[in-house]
Amino acid sequence: LGESIEGLLEKFVETVGDASLIYEKCGADCGDVVVEAAVATAARLAKHNPCLALRQLEVAVAGAGYGDVVNRYRPHETCKSI
Repeated sequence: LGESIEGLLEKFVETVGDASLIYEKCGADCGDVVVEAAVATAARLAKHNPCLALRQLEVAVAGAGYGDVVNRYRPHETCKSI
């Protein structure tokens, strides 16, 4: 494609801004990509929307294979801005 993974990731974060779409399509099989995209998205959202940033970190944890932990505790549900 002629672009670095960082460049593509930055475009994804800017354009889509939600790694859960990758997770829904690919699941834990794409864990590394899900984690990378989710953490990058969370970092971008943290200042302006911490609850959505927290949700992206949940996606990262699920992408790493710990979806059961996210489902058990569901920390984003305690946020008010989602």
